[in-house]
Parts: sequence; C-alpha cells; structure tokens
Amino acid sequence: MSNIVSRIKEFVDYKGLSVRKFEEKVGFSNGAFASQYKNNGSIGSDKIENILQSYPEINVIWLLTGEGEMLKPRVEDIKNMSKEEQIKALKRIASGEFFKKPNIVPFYENVATIGGTQLSADLSPVTAPTAYIDLGSMFPSANAAIRHFGESMREYPNGCILAIKKLNHLKSIIWGQNYVVETDEIRVTKKLQTCKDNKNCIMAYSTNLSTHPDGTPIHEPFPIAKEDIRNLFQVVGHVVQEQNSAPIIFRLPNGEVEWIDQ
Repeated sequence: MSNIVSRIKEFVDYKGLSVRKFEEKVGFSNGAFASQYKNNGSIGSDKIENILQSYPEINVIWLLTGEGEMLKPRVEDIKNMSKEEQIKALKRIASGEFFKKPNIVPFYENVATIGGTQLSADLSPVTAPTAYIDLGSMFPSANAAIRHFGESMREYPNGCILAIKKLNHLKSIIWGQNYVVETDEIRVTKKLQTCKDNKNCIMAYSTNLSTHPDGTPIHEPFPIAKEDIRNLFQVVGHVVQEQNSAPIIFRLPNGEVEWIDQ
C-alpha cells in the first residue's frame, strides 16, 4: 500500500501538474512537497486540509487509506456505469462517504501530559507526529492530540487522549478552564486561575479534590511563572475509545497507513 505522500504524487501526475505548480496552489513552500516525496516523509494535517480544499474532487478515503477510487464519482461517470455499478455508487454518495470532511489532527504518542507534579513528563524535542486522529465534528478547533496520564484531573481518565488547541498568547486564557502548560521542567494539564498577589504568575489547580487523612489536598495548587511558559494549549476535549468500537487512530509507520484498535 502506498503512503499518503505517494498518493498525492499520483494525483499530481494524474492532473498533469508540475510539483511546483501543485505546491503553489495548496500553500506549500517551494520544494516542500518535493522534499517530503523524495525522503518518504509525512504531510501535516493542515496541509492535507489545504489539498482537499484546493482539489475537492479527491476522494478523502482514498487519500488517507488508499482504499477506493482516487476521485469522487462524477455524474457523467455514473451514467456510463452498469445498472449494478450505478446503484452501488449512488448508495456510497448517499452515505456521505465522499463528502465527509474529517478533522484530522496529528497525534504525538511520545508526548504526554501529567495531571500531577509527582511525575516528570518527557520534554524531549518533538519533530513529527507518530499518528493521525480523526476527531470528527466534536472538536473542530483542535489542531493536535496527546496522551494524558495521572488522576489529578477527574474529567480526564488516565491514558486518555487530549484534543488540544495551541494558543499563541497568554491573553487568550479563559480563567477557570483547562490547559496544557509546558515549561522547561514540566508539562501538566491543569485548571488555570490568576495569582491573587502576583500578576507575573498563574495558578494551576487540580479538579480531583481528594485529601490526605489530615485534610490536606493530595493535589495542591501551585504557581507557574508566566515567563517560564514556553507552550500553552487549550484542552478542547478528550477521547476514550471503548472496546470493540471503530478505530479512531491510524499510524504512519514508514509512511504506511495502519488502522489501530485501542
């Protein structure tokens, strides 16, 4: 099975386009796609979205998995089919298969957030996603997904997947909501509030209010200096897949698509 990049190149060849012309139309920088194709690289979800918007005739299912036909069926094509083929094609169109607009976001399996500070999250540099997740229509603003571990945030089960949206400014924080905060030392998921006596920090609160026998909180709030924050993500939702449900993740080992049941 060819990978997504190879299928994109197949479509480019089918259209009779030069790679540079294709890059210009979908918003790639000069030589970006050519480099990915040459090095068997991967394509980010934002670029896939641009491609589908620029070339709506592409069958999304084919692009992501290699299954089915490259192009959505056209009326003139259906007219030339046999009766059985026409019925089959019309049923697929009626199901919405060709017109689904998946919310595909990169999933960083090796990037984890923790609820408490008793653990140390891996803060190694991340260069490429390990998989892509279709979040559907539930979290349209999410642009990435990571794992969450720990029990200090009651709403997020240990090991669940967080759908997150990167924020560029601390001014975008809505106090009282949950965020992933990353500094040079920690990466945590917490409910954020202002510091009452210090405008240069924010307070990170847990939603698990369990206490020790003496009544002190197990997960105490703590301050984070604003200047120490290097990345900030709003948590827009979380995903927990039940047993026997349809797979929501597909990995790209060496560029190959492999559906995973979790």
